[in-house]
Amino acid sequence: MKFFVLSLLLSVASNLVAADADKPMTQAQGDEMVKELRVIRQLLEAMRSRQLVETPETSAVPPPTAPTAPTAPDGKPALAKVTIDLARTIGDPKAPVTLVEFTDYQCGFCSMFHRDTFAKIKKEFVDTGMVRFASMDLPLDFHSDAFQAAKASHCAGEQNRYWEYRDLLSSRPQPFSMEVLLKLAEQVNLDKPAMRTCIASSKYDAKIKGDMREAEQANLSATPSFIVGKSTATGVEGEAVIGAYPFDYFKEALTRIKSLL
Repeated sequence: MKFFVLSLLLSVASNLVAADADKPMTQAQGDEMVKELRVIRQLLEAMRSRQLVETPETSAVPPPTAPTAPTAPDGKPALAKVTIDLARTIGDPKAPVTLVEFTDYQCGFCSMFHRDTFAKIKKEFVDTGMVRFASMDLPLDFHSDAFQAAKASHCAGEQNRYWEYRDLLSSRPQPFSMEVLLKLAEQVNLDKPAMRTCIASSKYDAKIKGDMREAEQANLSATPSFIVGKSTATGVEGEAVIGAYPFDYFKEALTRIKSLL
């Protein structure tokens, strides 16, 4: 996050230096720099408040108060059911506990979860057979390339490189143009012409939109969002976790749910 803020500051500075001193700044240039400065301010405010999610309400950072998990009338976490028949999963299919992540590849907080927490969950819970992990797509409207990046992940899956490619997408949110997606494909030895054709097609649109409907039905609208709970024949029934919480938070939740089964 700090690196991203610094990059924006350098971008604004370079725009000022690049401006011709003999010519007045155009309205468009001025508007663009004001926009960049506003984003920097919002990012700094988010860093101070340690926000953990991105939402559709703002294209830069979450609102001052991060969304909370839905609750039942008795105040306990509301249970949600998610079907993962078409989701990408790792871990024992018969694991007693399932953790579903709804992700957006242009979401900085999703990247934070991937960088700081996912590998630890995989090592301690997924690889040991206790947890089945499912990845589902929730590309937010204000991230212009998120839907295309989600498509690319499934195209990589056709070449048995879904998780490797997903790792690259999740490592650093950025604009995911076709050129960028194909450069990432090179890093995991994917067939680039096949990837280009697949990404340009609409073959995975319905699948991604299906994931988005599952999120909507579970009252999830921010990323990253999770459902953690008891494994079912079609997916999971459990409670929502909203945000890129640290590993210890997920460890407690996964261990607690396992102890109740």
